[in-house]
Formats: sequence, structure tokens, C-alpha cells
Amino acid sequence: MPRMNLKTVRAMQIRENFQEIYKESEKEEFERSLKKWYFWATHSQIQPIKEAACCFAD
Repeated sequence: MPRMNLKTVRAMQIRENFQEIYKESEKEEFERSLKKWYFWATHSQIQPIKEAACCFAD
């Protein structure tokens, strides 16, 4: 059970970070933040997050 809670918290952090990307005012900053988020999401051990991140692949 504690391991499940840790994954839930990690998934929420990744989701919240994704939402913050849209607050960037410059295109370059947005793209940089999205690439950083994409790397983080695709290297997570949470399969649904990895699958969602694949929607943003180049």
C-alpha cells in the first residue's frame, strides 16, 4: 500500500508540472519545458503517464 501511495503522488506531480507548462509566456520556454516534462514522464515507472506522454512525441 505505501508503494501505491508513492506512485499516486508522483503521478500527481507529473500532471501538475504539465499544467504549469501552459503558463509559459514565450514559445521557446514552452518548448523547453515541454521537452523537460516529456523526458520526466517517459522515464517514470508509471505506465499510464508514459502512455500519455507518447501523445506529445515529435
